[in-house]
Amino acid sequence: MPGVKRAAAWAGGLSCIALGGLLMVIASMIAFGTGLDEGTAPDRAADAVVTDFVRIRSGGGPVGSRSAPRVTYEVEGLRYTSRLRGTPEGRTLRVGDTLRVVHRADEPGRPFPRHYAEKRPPGVADRILAVGLCVFFGAVPLVFAWLLVSFARKNTQDTKVRPI
Repeated sequence: MPGVKRAAAWAGGLSCIALGGLLMVIASMIAFGTGLDEGTAPDRAADAVVTDFVRIRSGGGPVGSRSAPRVTYEVEGLRYTSRLRGTPEGRTLRVGDTLRVVHRADEPGRPFPRHYAEKRPPGVADRILAVGLCVFFGAVPLVFAWLLVSFARKNTQDTKVRPI
């Protein structure tokens, strides 16, 4: 049975090292802004009409079903019909309502409500908090991994035959 405990301790320790390492990588990505593209904000606007609603989650459970408005609008003479993204206000819209949508110049088929473009990106305090939480939750599995690996190594040394 000591072999099973030792193997479990090694497996748990290595898993915790992987989890802690992953969280540390995420923390460094947040800290250094890797993957953040400042040019992704919607920069074009259009007037759209709500044509119908699309079910984005089926019913059941405590949350129930959820739907999003589908809007039709024109950009440079081309007509687009797409689901409106990034909005909780879709529940208040009705078929036939008009609203102002924004989109990126290179993706005119992905509309967002106007208030989406006005949202500020996370500030410095938010990034510091996110990095701190990732480092903390990355350090916890690493400490736990150290304890598990120490236990496994101790059991390995105890099972060796020593001469008298």
